Amino acid sequence: MSVYNTGIILNPVPTGFGGYTGVVLVNNGNFPVIYTAKMSDTTITGLGVNTNTLYLSLYNNEVDINISELSQTVNPTESGIFYVLHKPYLSAITGYETANLSISTVSSLGDIDKEINIKISGHRAVDNPLPGIINNFYVIKDFSSNNLYNLNFYWNVLRPDTYVTGFNLEIATNSNFSTIIDTAFYNIPPNITNQYYPVYGNYNGFGDSQRSILIKNLQLGTDYYARIKGVNAEGEYGVISYPFGLTSTIPSLPNNVQNGLYPSPGDNLRLEPQILYINRADDTETDFDLFSFIKEKNNNSTDFRKYSGVYVKFSSSTPSLCKYVASSTTKGAINCVIPDGTDFRFNADANNKFTMILEFENVALLGYGGDGLRFNPDGSYTDPQRGGPFLKLDYYKYGNYELEYRIYKDLNSYFYAGVAGGKGWLITDDTTKALNENKVDGDKIEYLADYDLRGGP
Repeated sequence: MSVYNTGIILNPVPTGFGGYTGVVLVNNGNFPVIYTAKMSDTTITGLGVNTNTLYLSLYNNEVDINISELSQTVNPTESGIFYVLHKPYLSAITGYETANLSISTVSSLGDIDKEINIKISGHRAVDNPLPGIINNFYVIKDFSSNNLYNLNFYWNVLRPDTYVTGFNLEIATNSNFSTIIDTAFYNIPPNITNQYYPVYGNYNGFGDSQRSILIKNLQLGTDYYARIKGVNAEGEYGVISYPFGLTSTIPSLPNNVQNGLYPSPGDNLRLEPQILYINRADDTETDFDLFSFIKEKNNNSTDFRKYSGVYVKFSSSTPSLCKYVASSTTKGAINCVIPDGTDFRFNADANNKFTMILEFENVALLGYGGDGLRFNPDGSYTDPQRGGPFLKLDYYKYGNYELEYRIYKDLNSYFYAGVAGGKGWLITDDTTKALNENKVDGDKIEYLADYDLRGGP
């Protein structure tokens, strides 16, 4: 019977790394076919060493050195792959490592095709090539109480022939990188758990792993630029890549970021203090705690150093007027009271102000009415009491930054402070010998109904 004979020379693979190739078998027949592949022991030329370094596998990143024969069934018009994995012998001598791969074919009808014989030569290299390009290099800008302004860099190495032992990330405050303020090294730990895998990476390189570095304690409002390059086993640098800047993750990166071709110098990673925008729609609220509300919207943190202000828009959840009311004269309809001992920290704008902007649309703020004059049993009386505020806002200063309030309203919104209580009346009748007195307490005025707010029904 005739046989098919051919040969494959694998690309040079530096010692310490791995490589692979695939043998694709296509079934152009009408019935399923069983392919059986057998790999001989590896011959390491020039060294006289009997150690297998060429393996047979159904996957490009998994190896079982005890398997030298594998079978798979391929249906009509479909294809199957046998992978040959190469882990060069660790030696200071370059050379070739050879093995024979034979593939037999049996159809589901029992027909036997010619055997395929392939001579595999793996090229063992000592000299490491310069690392290839780095892909999907992006950075997420963030601020947290623990890390302050921080940059979290992410990247991949997608080419299986990018032979690196680590990465070098540089941070500069200018776009020509003449002022580098930080250099971070990411070293790839060598494989110590499975001696049959390459020292670095896998048989298909590093394509199955995303890597990251966190740079923290940076300054808001400062220009930052970054670049990254791979480092090989000889300490040589590869192609430089520049980051795509984000404030949150996105489903898909631009093509030039995926390909590692984002243009120099990459995005300016400057992050300015920003405004925290919040919307709130209500029907009725009593003694609304504005400080607790903005704290909740800041992940229950009183650290607002990421922000130079907060913009809260209040509106009605219904077509009717929304009412914020106070329950006593010591409360406001809306209150921003910073509790004693609270570590309220914030950033500021160019005027050294942290601005609390409150916008009201179709909203009524109603202060609590004061009690009227009250007569006591002994004949004395208590003076009428003042009403309460519709807004109760603390003054606060953090370092050199002051808290400033700005209030905006539309034409439909009303702000009513609580009205003071009314006067009392003492009515006397002296038409008889006895003096008759009728004491009438002062009244209390509350603006709670729509017709009160609008001046009439």
